[in-house]
Amino acid sequence: LVGQYKYVASGNDAGLAIVTVEHRAADGQTITLATNRVELPAMAGYTYFEVPLSYTNTQYKATHIKVMFASSRKASQSQQEESNSITTVNNAAEAVSLGSELYIDNITLKY
Repeated sequence: LVGQYKYVASGNDAGLAIVTVEHRAADGQTITLATNRVELPAMAGYTYFEVPLSYTNTQYKATHIKVMFASSRKASQSQQEESNSITTVNNAAEAVSLGSELYIDNITLKY
């Protein structure tokens, strides 16, 4: 997976790109064939990035791909964990909490 990004960090953080290639069998079993995560450091202008994949299992055919982008390398599956570890600045006037900003463009899956 390749693309371009720009990133405005809140504190000492980095953006995150994660790609996982899976085989999902008819019986519901999910087998990970390849996965990688790349941190995206602060960049003022759009910058090329790449998430290289190396297959660890070639016995199965890929049926699904998951792509995740996050504006913090501390992103997780737990809302509580994220709330405790990701720095934001509360803006009560607009009822928002602002943190890092990640912009993604020109995404291409090369295979």
